[in-house]
Amino acid sequence: MRFKKIAIGVVAVGPAALAATAAAATAKVPAACNGLTYAQMGPMTGAAAVLGQEQVSWGRFALKQFNQRHHTNFKLLEADDQLNAAQGSTVAQSLVSNRSVLAVVGPAGSQVVKVAGPIFTPAHLAMVSSSATDGRLSDGQLPTFFRVNANNDAQAPLLYLLIARKLNPKKVMIVDDQTPDKTELANEVAQKLQKKGIAVERESVSQSDTDFSSLVGKIDASTGVVLLSWQIASQGQLFAQQLAAQGKHATIVAANGLYSPTQFTPEGGYVASFAPDVRFIKAAQSTIKAYEAANGNQAFGTYGPPSYVATQVVLNALWTTCSKGHKPTRASVLAAIRKTRFKSTILGTPLAFARNGNNRYALFFLFQVKNGKYVPATTK
Repeated sequence: MRFKKIAIGVVAVGPAALAATAAAATAKVPAACNGLTYAQMGPMTGAAAVLGQEQVSWGRFALKQFNQRHHTNFKLLEADDQLNAAQGSTVAQSLVSNRSVLAVVGPAGSQVVKVAGPIFTPAHLAMVSSSATDGRLSDGQLPTFFRVNANNDAQAPLLYLLIARKLNPKKVMIVDDQTPDKTELANEVAQKLQKKGIAVERESVSQSDTDFSSLVGKIDASTGVVLLSWQIASQGQLFAQQLAAQGKHATIVAANGLYSPTQFTPEGGYVASFAPDVRFIKAAQSTIKAYEAANGNQAFGTYGPPSYVATQVVLNALWTTCSKGHKPTRASVLAAIRKTRFKSTILGTPLAFARNGNNRYALFFLFQVKNGKYVPATTK
């Protein structure tokens, strides 16, 4: 279990920065806002670390901006769950025991949300995920759970339409990675395709598998599409390479877990995402430029910006509570998160939570790999 606590504030360099620092020093920040702490849970290490590091990088950036604008010194505790349920349970218990933690950004993965939820609920500890997609997380059993991203209730129909309407194969192989979230998604898409009269072959692998030769061997000439309902992008790339090595030409369609422009690039393949590529959103351009300036043009995909928004939700809730002079509690922050309304976000849509914790405005998106790059795609 790995924890890292950081406080990001104004960096003073030169006369202008010194003036800004002086202004911050004289700004009246309610005492109740002093040193408030929240956490971010995600895969900082492990197989999904590329995505987890992108998420926490955007989270740090959101915190830096907020502290500068409000002259606060809110603090972030980074908690590594490695996208593993057992690790996530241990981390969740530690966060609940740490009374300074008032809310959590994350967890990133649905399997971690499932184990963290029952631990957070009696402690009234809110969690705001930016990438958990299992639709069942919003069935009422996890009352402190929220998400800014879209979920499988939207992803399954999107993948179905792409395959049935645009690709129109005679037969589809659908492979899950044995995680509850991705197995649920695979089953939903399979049922929709079968009702359409499309033949479906269901397969399963583990997240530790690296040799897919026998799986690829099952793909015959009538199999026009292979749907990978997986979470690990590097594993998806291995499958694509082994598919090509055997001279098979089925189109790869990937669930959101494989979205990674640096790790998963099967030419001509498709990949879904629970959020847009903000590079195509005009209102996000100034934020992108500021992020790249602060992070040395660091590459990012669709995992970081939703984390930025989830962090904004938590920071806004902390400020809403403490700026009135009341010392925040987990319960008061939870209540403030529930009432959060943003007229706009860098994702190009407003944000408001339904009673079940879902973002009313969240959408799923499609991309296709062309010349090694992701470009927006449609189901038509």
